[in-house]
Amino acid sequence: MNTLVWKEVRLLWPAWSTALVLVVLAVSAGALSEWACTPVTVLGWVGLGVLLLCVSPFGQELSQGTFSLLLAQPIARRRIWRVKVSLLAAALASVIVVLAAVGHAWAQFGHAAAGRLAEACLPAALGIVLAGFAGGLWTTLLFRQVLAASCFTVLVPGALAVVVFPLAGVRWSGWDEASPGSMRATAIGLVVYAVAGFGWARWLFLRAQDTAWTGGTVALPTWRVRGAAGPARTRGGRLAGLWTKELELQEITLLLGA
Repeated sequence: MNTLVWKEVRLLWPAWSTALVLVVLAVSAGALSEWACTPVTVLGWVGLGVLLLCVSPFGQELSQGTFSLLLAQPIARRRIWRVKVSLLAAALASVIVVLAAVGHAWAQFGHAAAGRLAEACLPAALGIVLAGFAGGLWTTLLFRQVLAASCFTVLVPGALAVVVFPLAGVRWSGWDEASPGSMRATAIGLVVYAVAGFGWARWLFLRAQDTAWTGGTVALPTWRVRGAAGPARTRGGRLAGLWTKELELQEITLLLGA
């Protein structure tokens, strides 16, 4: 293995090991106590691990300040892209393999509920991996911020599901009530999103610059406090100014939370 591959392995190792541990613990909880773990809970832990894993290839570069150095390397960007995507795909495939293997292992030890739990989660886990694989790549390359990328990696497929599921006839009360045709339509929508996101991520990386294009300055409405324009003369005025300043600092976080 060359230096580039080893560097990418070290980059993915923390998130990859965390994702595997979350999968093992989630399925094991279902084996040890059937009421303590449901398919939704397992998928939640799997989704968290997949999210951490999918934002790592470029998110770690951005967090450590090495993204500009990566772009300046005397290596073809297509080669860097292939290495990053290949290792990420292998890591995500290992998450699915471990999910199935842990469920099978617990079933062999007499915990059939864990085997059924893992088997029931596999189709949805594949969908989570597919959406995270594409979403984690294009969001980190577009926003150049790990927090924003993590939020939109979850929000965009969720927003698409809100629109696509009712059109496909999927009821929110449970997967069992959905017809095979509606689930097939949902899977097609997920695949289309994944292909489009992957293609856009590749386009963004091959044309990436040191400074990301932000589309201009985006200014949110300013919090106005009576008397804030002049010097604060009272304790109440100083406290109001402090609260206003903190709200302005956190307004993006509050907007995403809403």
